Amino acid sequence: MIVEKQNKSMAWFPDEQWCAKAGGIIDQEFFDFDAQSDRLVGHDQDYLQLSDGRFHGRFVSCFLGAHASLHIEYANQALSQSIGGASGCYSLGVVLGASEPFRANGVEIDTGAIFVVPPQSAFHLFSPKHASILACVVDKAALDARLACAPQILEWLDALGTDLACLRAPLLAERLRQDAYSALHASGPDAVVDPQPEWIGRALIDSFSAGLMLEWGSGISMIGQEVHPRFARFMTARTTLDHAIQSETPIHMVSDGIEMSKRSLQYAFSRELSVGVSSYALRARLHAVRRTLADPKGNPGSIGDLAAQQGFWSWSHFSKQYRQLFGERPSETKARATA
Repeated sequence: MIVEKQNKSMAWFPDEQWCAKAGGIIDQEFFDFDAQSDRLVGHDQDYLQLSDGRFHGRFVSCFLGAHASLHIEYANQALSQSIGGASGCYSLGVVLGASEPFRANGVEIDTGAIFVVPPQSAFHLFSPKHASILACVVDKAALDARLACAPQILEWLDALGTDLACLRAPLLAERLRQDAYSALHASGPDAVVDPQPEWIGRALIDSFSAGLMLEWGSGISMIGQEVHPRFARFMTARTTLDHAIQSETPIHMVSDGIEMSKRSLQYAFSRELSVGVSSYALRARLHAVRRTLADPKGNPGSIGDLAAQQGFWSWSHFSKQYRQLFGERPSETKARATA
């Protein structure tokens, strides 16, 4: 599960498995993407698995006092992630390792980019298979205080409102990765001195602020502005499709309702999620069944009845498709929830 280090500075994931002795570090392994989605403290997340097979993930969190925390996530499956930003905090995202780019609100994010998530914003993240990513969550007031001598940057941050921003900033992205790596080891059980989480958190914010100010206007550029209208159309199409699935509206009628051609609709889904419209609709319906089965207080009806409610009328086809996507039989999901 640990991502192989192609280069220590470009693609890494902690080799250590931390236990309770690590104090402010929580390190967990997951075989359920919904359980993993709940791990990012202060954020509202919803995951949809896009690729086929049993989910396997890892989530490491390091809490650095009142003003900073680090969160590292790995997943073996491709995911569509709807994420709500934390209140009163900026989230700074950088890629640690991936076979293909992440996409944040439709903008391709590789190891040379950073995406900045303002407080209480909402955004969409496409996470490819076998990929890992770092989120550095910092207190807005603390970051603003460090940037007080750089009014242009503060004005830019304030102007974001609740809109995500993507930056091309290879040096700053690398600096954040290296600082996070150092902070994890300084906070771990093998630290040379007793860890002081608050000091480490302040140092992390200071380092990022300094890097941002040093590179602002020369080594940093904005990326993805031209993507916004295209991505907005995709999200409209996806929302319409989700409503159509719930209301059992035929998929071929979706393109008419949003004034997009079938070809444009297909291309939008393939570009943003790497699956076509029909494939996405199938996955969405399978997820609806799975979440009911996985809920101990869910519908007490039979699995067949639940499947039929989502338009699956052939038990053999449903069972095969369910097992292909999730790597287990529907009865296994239900049994785990009621155990």
